[in-house]
Amino acid sequence: MLYCLIQFIAVTLLIIFNSYLSDFQFLASDLFIIFPIAILISRTGAYEKLTKHQPSGDLISVSILSSIIIQTIIQFFSQVNNLIIIIIPITLIN
Repeated sequence: MLYCLIQFIAVTLLIIFNSYLSDFQFLASDLFIIFPIAILISRTGAYEKLTKHQPSGDLISVSILSSIIIQTIIQFFSQVNNLIIIIIPITLIN
């Protein structure tokens, strides 16, 4: 779900500025965003202490939704920041 939100935000921001990603740019985005996330998730170790509490069986809970929303907001602001740093100066030159 987070991958879809990241791609949606990226494409929406580019469409606002009449720009689109090519196939190779989507590939680079996947390689430099999704691949490191997958590597880091797989390297995450287990917590050192077990608990007796059973984890929540709900897929829609406040903690899960807030985590996704916060990650999406962070990703949105980082993409807007990159847009300001890269695209805006190029449009000012032309």
